[in-house]
Amino acid sequence: MNQRNDNKIEPFQNLSFAESQALKEKLPPVTKERPFRSFRKDIKRIIWPKAKKAWKWYAFTLLFLVVFAVLFFLITVFFTNIWNSLGIKL
Repeated sequence: MNQRNDNKIEPFQNLSFAESQALKEKLPPVTKERPFRSFRKDIKRIIWPKAKKAWKWYAFTLLFLVVFAVLFFLITVFFTNIWNSLGIKL
């Protein structure tokens, strides 16, 4: 009598070769992962914004950057003038 062990680590350890082969044939085949193919699939699933909307947000971003660059420039000039009038040199 062939006793079967329900060990989850090695399920085929106490089976004969023929029994283990029969069980392995019933298992689904292992497929290789293809990361680039799945990446392409995921990219195709993305709903991209329309060009008009993308350009609108691009312009908004550039405007935001310009406004804050000017703001920080003016703050720097303001404090530089104050420090120069007080005689503080960096």
